[in-house]
Amino acid sequence: MRRFDFHKVSSLQELLALKAELGARGLPIAGGTDLLIALRKESCSLPPVSVIDISRVPELQGIAIDDHPPGNGKPSGEASS
Repeated sequence: MRRFDFHKVSSLQELLALKAELGARGLPIAGGTDLLIALRKESCSLPPVSVIDISRVPELQGIAIDDHPPGNGKPSGEASS
């Protein structure tokens, strides 16, 4: 199994600071993922990585559907008439 760093963050600010520090090496996960399976393989072709557990970040806890989109309700790029 490949060695990798594992970080747990609990706020959006902490996540953004760590991601800025790690750059492309910081790979976020939030539960079951094929990333950990790939890292366990000896033949893994990924460069050295740091896994960031984002499952405790409140702002990233789910997806909500809002019936009232912001702005004019048109897809971005369309101007109001």
